[in-house]
Amino acid sequence: MKKTIIIFCLSFLSFQGIAQETDSTSSNSSLDLGADLVSRFVWRGMTLSAAAAVQPYIEYSYKGLTVGSWASYTLAKDPYQEIDLYISYNKSVFTLTLNDYFVILDSIGTRSGYLDLNQQSTQHALEGILEISDIPNVPLSLTVGVMLYGADLDMNDENYYSTYIELDYNFAIGETEASAFIGITPSEGLYADDFSIVNLGINVSREINVTDKFSVPLFGSLSINPDSENIFFVVGVSF
Repeated sequence: MKKTIIIFCLSFLSFQGIAQETDSTSSNSSLDLGADLVSRFVWRGMTLSAAAAVQPYIEYSYKGLTVGSWASYTLAKDPYQEIDLYISYNKSVFTLTLNDYFVILDSIGTRSGYLDLNQQSTQHALEGILEISDIPNVPLSLTVGVMLYGADLDMNDENYYSTYIELDYNFAIGETEASAFIGITPSEGLYADDFSIVNLGINVSREINVTDKFSVPLFGSLSINPDSENIFFVVGVSF
């Protein structure tokens, strides 16, 4: 039922956004569509797809409220595909987000079970996220995410409430923007078997000028998961 409400809101608000002017200065609203192309899909210190992936998104924003969808589709045969719905609200330096992650069994004729919301069998995972960022004169941001429902169960079919906490230090060198980050999980769950540092590294992004009037946003991430002893280097472009 919660997913149906989110889908309805997304459809309605997207239609409303098309009908209105999308200039945020005049109407306080915007409708955005875009995609990233990444060398692989790494998320919070875990490889979710070893193949390159296209990650499209669409979102509608009105004042501080945003609803949207984000997905990841690999460019090679891969069992892991994902499509998410989200709704968030921003006030000052605080952003609250409710994110519905859904893993797709993406092959012809396969039923993905999108309407299966049973706690013991659903492929949905509902997460609440608090982000504190853009603090004046403070180059730090903090993200806390807690899995609330769905595919986050222990051996007894009880919710782990898997928690991820990330602290970022944001800076720039010339025209290149960067952030150094550390991500931890405080207890057993999705990310590790107990308290662990699971994500440590640096993100870098900059505009690559192709012509005087055309540039390509390029970004990269070099990270280590000390718990699993893995290292990742991901690069991507936005369009």
